[in-house]
Amino acid sequence: MVDNRAWPILRRLARWVQRFDVCFDHPAQRTSLATYLQGLLGDSTRKSMQAMLARVSSPIPYQAFQHFVTHAPWDARPVWRRLLEVLPERSGILIVDDTGFPKQGRQSVGVTRQYTDLYRRAQAIPFLDFDLIAENPKPLVGFSDLTALHVAIRHPNVVRKLILASVSYTLSGIHPGLMEGLGDMTPEMMYGSSWHAEYMKIAPHPEHFARLFAKKTEMDRQTRDIPAENIKAIQAPTLLIIGDSDLIRPEHAVEMFRLLGGGVFGDTPAGLPNSQLAVLPGTSHVTVVDRSELLVPMIASFLAAPIRDNH
Repeated sequence: MVDNRAWPILRRLARWVQRFDVCFDHPAQRTSLATYLQGLLGDSTRKSMQAMLARVSSPIPYQAFQHFVTHAPWDARPVWRRLLEVLPERSGILIVDDTGFPKQGRQSVGVTRQYTDLYRRAQAIPFLDFDLIAENPKPLVGFSDLTALHVAIRHPNVVRKLILASVSYTLSGIHPGLMEGLGDMTPEMMYGSSWHAEYMKIAPHPEHFARLFAKKTEMDRQTRDIPAENIKAIQAPTLLIIGDSDLIRPEHAVEMFRLLGGGVFGDTPAGLPNSQLAVLPGTSHVTVVDRSELLVPMIASFLAAPIRDNH
């Protein structure tokens, strides 16, 4: 049953989805599209087809819904192009979300969001329509993760500017002993931390913290160094941000900054480099994201700065 307060929102969603009717030839596909979006945005903790149909305002036959999701032929490119046409704002940035609904595993696939960083890098990224995004490149943001860095390396034409907070391109860029000690860590060691407290607060199954810890530990073990020449080849102006007491060594941030064209004397006719380095005072790895009083004006200034031709 749908809460009466939701009806105005559902009607607005229906009107918005109608803008994409031109992308689908068959009326049944248009109806299924609206149902699918309502299911994804709904309050169901499960995102399987049956669960979504059980929670939408006007459910359609399951067979028709399944056909749309699994078999119906339609081209994603017209949908992406139409999305660019109807969006009221063309500015903005791209932020990679490290959670998702990976369709793999033996039990309860797609039941809830989970960390999918390596899955996203290995499978999701190659299937994004980067040719379309390249028509209007965006700033890309990454925090404590290599996904944004990999996108900038593999698909440079989609990234106008790059913002990397607490990111290292080699394991040696992390303070000695931290990564080596992963094998000795247990979930109980995280009890009382901000990560554990947040998980207990928002997770649908707080008792599964140990599972999350095991997946995150395995993900960290699979992290591999990125060659320095790959960093040096990045053309997008890059803002590197770390805390002065970060997981990342300050020396490594400076080394990465130099690979990106920074660390030069700026009072010459060539001027300042396009890339920038910021070390936030009194800031740890966890609290970098809490320093909005420093980050907001800093990032806004970086994004507004013209890109200089330093060649």
